[in-house]
Parts: sequence; C-alpha cells; structure tokens
Amino acid sequence: MYLKNSEGNKKKGGFRACTFVFVLGAFENMGFVANLASMVLYFNLVMKLDYPTSSNTLTNYLGSACLLTLLGGFISDTFLNRLYTCWIFGSIVVVALSLLTIQARFKDLQPDPLCESGCVQGGVATMFHGSLCLLALGAGEVKGALPALGGRPV
Repeated sequence: MYLKNSEGNKKKGGFRACTFVFVLGAFENMGFVANLASMVLYFNLVMKLDYPTSSNTLTNYLGSACLLTLLGGFISDTFLNRLYTCWIFGSIVVVALSLLTIQARFKDLQPDPLCESGCVQGGVATMFHGSLCLLALGAGEVKGALPALGGRPV
C-alpha cells in the first residue's frame, strides 16, 4: 500500500498499511488459543473420544500446525508473497472452522450418542480429521507468513 507524504510523493508503509497485519495477527491468535482451550472437551463430549485419544489428537494438531509454519515461511518467500499467503491460508482457516462448526451443530455429522468411545468412523471421521488437517494447514501457513509482513524488506 502506498501513501502520500507531505511533499506529495508516494511512500510505502505507515500505520494504515500495517493495520491489516495487526488485525489479522490478533484475530488469528485469539481464534487459535480459544479453540485450544475447548478442543479436548469437544473431542471427548461431542466426538466420543476418550481423554487419552482426545489429548493425543490435540497434540497431533498442535504439532502439525507448528511444523507447517516452516512450510508457510517457505511458500510465502518462494512462490507467493506474504500477503497472498495470509489471504489464501486465512480463508482456509475460515473454511476449516466452518466445517468444525457444522459438524458440532448437526447430530447427523456426529457419532452415535449411545456409543461409549472410539465410534468416529466413515464420513464422520473423514469430515472430522479433514477439518482438523485443514485447520492445522491454514493456521500453520498463516503463522509462518504473518510475522514477516511486519518486517522491512532489505
């Protein structure tokens, strides 16, 4: 984003240009931490996984998201620019969160309520694990590309 200074010349940066970075960083961190606080309960109570499997699924998600930050930095520096990387993978995060919300809302997309534990199978399992993979991919890529938007190119 180019801004005009007092002499009428264009200059890069400024507070208006970095507002996107601040807002996206704040929303991304709030969404990431807010989901982590309740995911084990969601896995246990809604998806009928036992507590060890729930916590293992959460740590697998966290590990994947943290490892994918390396891929996010690589993609944003090599193939796309940082802004497009944040836009593309930020929209993937929104899609993944929407899929998780849809699955939590509709009883047809959840395991049988009479099941004890470990009943996530078939299409329910595909949607559950697919949305978690998309969420890890999107969050990891955004975490890898977003902080570099605040840096100054050399």
